[in-house]
Amino acid sequence: MSWKQFLYKAYGLTIASDFYLPGLAEGKGSPDVVIRYGAVPASLENAFINAILFQVAPGEFLLNLDGVARYYIINGREIIVEPFVTAADADVQVFLLGPVLGALLQLRGQFVLHGAAVAINGQGIILSGDSGVGKSTLAGMLCKKNYQFLTDEVCVLSLSNKGQPEIVPGHPRLKLWADAVEELGEDITLLPRVRKSLEKYQLPLDRMFSAKAVPLRWFCQLTRDNTEEVQLLKLTDSEKIATIDTNTYRYWFLSGNGGRPAHLKQCSQLANAVDTFRICYPMDGFWLDDLVNRLEEEVGL
Repeated sequence: MSWKQFLYKAYGLTIASDFYLPGLAEGKGSPDVVIRYGAVPASLENAFINAILFQVAPGEFLLNLDGVARYYIINGREIIVEPFVTAADADVQVFLLGPVLGALLQLRGQFVLHGAAVAINGQGIILSGDSGVGKSTLAGMLCKKNYQFLTDEVCVLSLSNKGQPEIVPGHPRLKLWADAVEELGEDITLLPRVRKSLEKYQLPLDRMFSAKAVPLRWFCQLTRDNTEEVQLLKLTDSEKIATIDTNTYRYWFLSGNGGRPAHLKQCSQLANAVDTFRICYPMDGFWLDDLVNRLEEEVGL
C-alpha cells in the first residue's frame, strides 16, 4: 500500500489518506490505515450480514450510499472510496469520518460507543443517548466551561496498562443543529455545514481538544420525558449493562470481537468499572444550564 497526500492522527490511529479530511490532527510515521480512491465491489462474497445499505463479511465491510459514495473496508487496514460524480466533498467526508471509520474500528476489535465525550479535570465522561437528544450540545456547553473535548459521535475505548478504560481522542469537531449553535452563542455564518442539504453545522474545538487518552470515570445517558425538571436516575446493574449495550455505535455493524457474546462481556466489564447513570429532562425548551449544574453536582464539582 502507498499514500499520496495527507497523513492524520485520530482514534489512536495514524491514517494516510488521498482525501483531505478537515479538522483531523496531523499524523506522523507509518500509517495504520490507508484511505484511497478506487473501484469498490458491487457485493461481498461470504457476507454474513446483508442489509439494504451495507454488507459484512469476515474482515470486510461494504457501505453503499446512493448519490454519495461506496466505501469498502479490508481487514481494518484499508478503506477504498468510490464517490459518485455528483457527490459533494462534505457528504463524502462526513460518512467517511462517521460510520465508515466506526466500522473500521470495530473490524480492528475496538470497543466503539455512540456518544460525545469530555474530560472533566482529567477524568472522562461519555454523554450517550438517542440522536437529537442533546449530547453534542451538552458537550459544547461543558467545553465553554473550559473542560476538554475528546470526541463526538464515534467514541472509542481502550484499556490502559493498569486495565483502566480510557477514552481515545477522536475528531475535534462537534456536529450541531442550527438551534443548538444559537443556544451555545456561536455565529452560525462562520461554521461549515455537515452536509449541504442539512441545517447541521460543524463547530471546531481544536483549542479545547485533548490529544491524549483520558481515563473514563462516568457514563451518562441523556433522555427527554414528560418531566417538569431535570432528574438524575441511578441505574441497577442490569440497567447499566443494557444502557451501554444500547449505545454501542451502530451495533449491527459488529463483525469482530467474537460477536455479541464477547461484546456483552465488554459492556458488563465497563458497567462495573465506571459510574453509570441517566439524566432525564423535559421535552420542551432548552435546559442546558440545569443539565450542566446537575451533571457537575453528580461528578462532585
